[in-house]
Amino acid sequence: MSIQKFLMVILTLSAVLSLTACGNRPSKSASSTVNSYSTSPVQTSSAQKTTPQRSSLTTMGKFDHVKTGHEGSSRNQVFTILGKPDKTSKATKKGSNKGSTVYTWNQSQQKNISIDIVKNRAISKNVFQINSSAKITSAQYHQIKKTTHLSAVKQQLGLPAEEMVMGNKGPYSSQTIVYLAKNKQQSYTFNFINQRLADKTASTSKDKTVKSQNTHPIK
Repeated sequence: MSIQKFLMVILTLSAVLSLTACGNRPSKSASSTVNSYSTSPVQTSSAQKTTPQRSSLTTMGKFDHVKTGHEGSSRNQVFTILGKPDKTSKATKKGSNKGSTVYTWNQSQQKNISIDIVKNRAISKNVFQINSSAKITSAQYHQIKKTTHLSAVKQQLGLPAEEMVMGNKGPYSSQTIVYLAKNKQQSYTFNFINQRLADKTASTSKDKTVKSQNTHPIK
């Protein structure tokens, strides 16, 4: 299994867990939140009016400038930042994102950005940057405690190999970052709700299998 495919499996599982955690909160369901992205009227904020040109931004700069959620970037704003996509695909009929379109931009062989758009609004975004990412150890992984802020984790560990953002803010906003070990055979996944660490998992890739090594809640 390639590193990128391995990370995709890890991130997909993490996204499901994040949505499940959000669904357990005593308020409207995650699926209704996704629908609110689709049916809400288009709004233009002052930040969106000053969308930067793609040539002036790094890969992470482009990724950070794409907004997701209720007031997410429009399709045209995403294209202004990232340019013409290298790949376009439709989401499957199953799941809450039915009818969404996923656009992918290949920055290099092991660096790309994907944006999921529903009804002209970006609802989630994902970036791979395997070669330029920081490699961490098991000791570093175990040092990160529950409720730590996303920015603090990234500052402590460095650039993640993969990052996914869903929504914008509040209890239905989730972020996932994944780091690799130096041998690239183990990954460390950190799941956040509204920028605060909710859980983390260490996984290994061997003979096309993914084995969870830490399924216990963070203490």
